[in-house]
Amino acid sequence: GHVAGSACGKNIGTSSFSTIGEERRSNYAMRIEDEEEFIAAVTTDLPYIPGYFFVDAKLNKSGASPVARVVSASLSPLSTDVFTDMHNAGAIVLDTRDPMDFAAGFIPGAMNIGLNGDFAVWAGTLIAPTDRILLVCEPGKETEAVQRLARIGYERVQGYLNGGMQAWFAANERYDKILTLRGDECAQLTDNEGYKLLDVRNRRETAKQRITGSLHIPLSLLKDRIDNLQRDGKWLIYCAGGYRSMIAASLLKAAGFHFVASVEGGIKEVAKLSPQLV
Repeated sequence: GHVAGSACGKNIGTSSFSTIGEERRSNYAMRIEDEEEFIAAVTTDLPYIPGYFFVDAKLNKSGASPVARVVSASLSPLSTDVFTDMHNAGAIVLDTRDPMDFAAGFIPGAMNIGLNGDFAVWAGTLIAPTDRILLVCEPGKETEAVQRLARIGYERVQGYLNGGMQAWFAANERYDKILTLRGDECAQLTDNEGYKLLDVRNRRETAKQRITGSLHIPLSLLKDRIDNLQRDGKWLIYCAGGYRSMIAASLLKAAGFHFVASVEGGIKEVAKLSPQLV
């Protein structure tokens, strides 16, 4: 699991193997001769450690439940009425659909963490292992969602919305939406509509490129710092490609923020279509 992008280390490379000679040539840390400088370099700006890492360390020692048993117990199809009652009783709604599908219509209060991205990492960062979870999935994706949660020690999935969001719409239940913008539409909202920019990427990313005037709060810290944001303000959220910004937008919506938008395609599209903003 220690691959590029993993939270298990800093600047992990993309190669599946290497040699000492190659590392001496290309690895920044191998070129540092002073011990104190080396320690400072490799321990500075480390990735945020998801909370489930520590829970899993204990679970691995005590012994986890068999995945098959967890999956079997979690795959309970729930009607819209039962789903709503369980949500009202405190269970978290985790919507695992594609961010753009989520934005077009979702259950109020739901958190979006799509299966098409770093699903387990962000679920383990933003949801506590003790939380009761209700799933909204594309029909046929329920088992995958439960399995990926079980692999990080999350065993409290109560069930899934039978029929997915189509069943919710068919039952005429209330739903919410999130505005999404292309990269060339951002200036209109910030200049004319009073939206403030919120960058939810990590610090290494923002050091390379960011939109002028944006506020930076990494997604991993957003839940803890959400009260620092103006709840009646207007927020246009961006990340690298749109996956994390939709997670952030769903968190703000669930916390009672009304004016929330996400940049489709992230800063990459902004730089391409509105280079004056970067």
